[in-house]
Amino acid sequence: MKKFLWISFSIVIFLFMISFVFFYRIWALENLTKKQMITNVKKHLPMVTQIEQVDYFAGDKVYYVMFAKDRDGDELMIWTNDEELRYRYLDHYLTKEQIKDLVNRLEKNFTIKRITPGIIYQERFIYEVLYEDDEKRLGYIYYDLQTGEFIKKYRLGITIS
Repeated sequence: MKKFLWISFSIVIFLFMISFVFFYRIWALENLTKKQMITNVKKHLPMVTQIEQVDYFAGDKVYYVMFAKDRDGDELMIWTNDEELRYRYLDHYLTKEQIKDLVNRLEKNFTIKRITPGIIYQERFIYEVLYEDDEKRLGYIYYDLQTGEFIKKYRLGITIS
């Protein structure tokens, strides 16, 4: 009986270790990719002195979106992936706080979970707002990054335009 317990215990420990290694490799790969994207930005945009936040956006393509500052302290937003690097100074674009205020004004009974800048339709810069409604359903609302114009809304697999 003791032998059976030791073998069972050993199998459980072995499976736990395999699971830990599997999830650690996923986490490490994600962090490595993020560091590579930051290094690429610093290499190609020498005016960037500080990266304040890094978000992940999966739209038509996958992007790492970074909020940064240049030498003069001006804020900019950078989108990058393995193929391209784009940036815009934020002086002519809405901030996350402005979008949050807009959503709270227009959409009642919503809890904002996340606001992520992104790119759709190849060239349109947007804010993607992940929300939860009063019935605990998740959805997305897309707003134009420059004008704040409503683009589209998804809820439970339904597109509302």
